[in-house]
Amino acid sequence: MKCAGEWQKYHEIFKEFCEATGMEINLNKSCFLSMEEVMDQDILTLFPINHKCIDEGIKYLGFQLKPNGYNKSDWLWLIERVENKIGLWCYRWLSLGGRLILIKSVLEGIPVYWMTLYKIPKVILNMLSSLVASYLWSGSSHHEKIHLAKWTTIARPRSLGGWGIKDLETFGRALRMKTMWRFLTTDSIWCQICCDKYLRSTDKISWFMKGHRTWGYASPIWRGLLETRQWIHPGLTWEIGAGNKIWLNEIFFDKSMEYILSP
Repeated sequence: MKCAGEWQKYHEIFKEFCEATGMEINLNKSCFLSMEEVMDQDILTLFPINHKCIDEGIKYLGFQLKPNGYNKSDWLWLIERVENKIGLWCYRWLSLGGRLILIKSVLEGIPVYWMTLYKIPKVILNMLSSLVASYLWSGSSHHEKIHLAKWTTIARPRSLGGWGIKDLETFGRALRMKTMWRFLTTDSIWCQICCDKYLRSTDKISWFMKGHRTWGYASPIWRGLLETRQWIHPGLTWEIGAGNKIWLNEIFFDKSMEYILSP
């Protein structure tokens, strides 16, 4: 913690800057982040803004960043956001088809950004699915009504007999797989930072194919992306099994050396 004299200098700098530019510090949107749970009263007198311990996390681009992982309570805001949407719609006389369209176009899009970055706990995804199912059948999240079909049945593509509603757990897995694929195939600043932090100059493709471990402390976001390797890797490699059959140059061979053109 800096001494009181240094904080006084900071206050003078901010004050002079505000007087020169005509701008003011927004005290409602500003916040002190520190490792300590209690700030010095002299500092709060100079800067009367909110104070948070960094262990509670900070919001960046709408995403809650925390140093020590996440738990169920950190995702309750996502439940509230969906409930607020449903609360605005439950007073409207919408048909079953109208509610289905709103679910697909609005409710399913709310958690997409966060599912791209992080593996949302399954209990939260189940709560979201429960809210969506209740709204679909009753028009509200609070009134119970008989569900005429299983959620696992309607949460299928139309080609498989469902209603095209997404299974959030599978959808989140696909989004994280897409993020990992971008990491492997692009060279953005984020990719360079992850390579320097976790791979230590190892080639990305070689690291991914050989399954080498990563270095340093892995963030929750990085751990969620690492989990996708088990689903991406089988699609990138070709492993010969018993050797009975093999495909070469679009021609199929077997042990008898008879061949036919591949389909």
